[in-house]
Amino acid sequence: YVVETALRADVALIHADRADTFGNLDYVATAQNFNPLMAMAAPVVIAEAERLGKGCDLYEITGGEPLLQKPVHELMAKLCDMGRTVLIETSGACDISVCDPRVIRIMDLKTPGSGEAQRNLWSNIEHLNERDEVKFVLCSREDYEWARGVIREHKLAERVAAVLVSATHETPPGKELPGCTGLPLHDLAQWVLEDNLPVR
Repeated sequence: YVVETALRADVALIHADRADTFGNLDYVATAQNFNPLMAMAAPVVIAEAERLGKGCDLYEITGGEPLLQKPVHELMAKLCDMGRTVLIETSGACDISVCDPRVIRIMDLKTPGSGEAQRNLWSNIEHLNERDEVKFVLCSREDYEWARGVIREHKLAERVAAVLVSATHETPPGKELPGCTGLPLHDLAQWVLEDNLPVR
């Protein structure tokens, strides 16, 4: 026999028979041999399950840009067909009209301070509906004023279920992103109240 130090994986990819919203997995037959051990061998586990247990009614698809992954449309349709509520977070740079109409879309609008505003696909606004949400991550007063103008010009608060604003975290000097030192939440809250802006 050869004894070696076990390797610690970054991600474990496993297959289970059934899963629930608490992350519990149920295995059958030989899947019980290695899958539970692999699930404990990594801090991140991605599990594929044949069946979903009770309590799995809401699914949010996020990470990177999910709309760039072609299989995401089949996944969303299958979950909707199963009677599940499906949300997808998207950067706003991809066409959202191709999403299954049963899916709730949470769309970013990138601000000038993000350095990504040129990637906004403005035609997406016409495809938003009363179930969708729009999100702004603000870096500065200038970003706030830009977002306020977009919200008013496109009547976003009347078009979608929620308009969400958040502030970039304040970072210590020397660790900030170029041109972005962070936005104090107190300042953002004060501006929203002063303008009576219909956001959360």
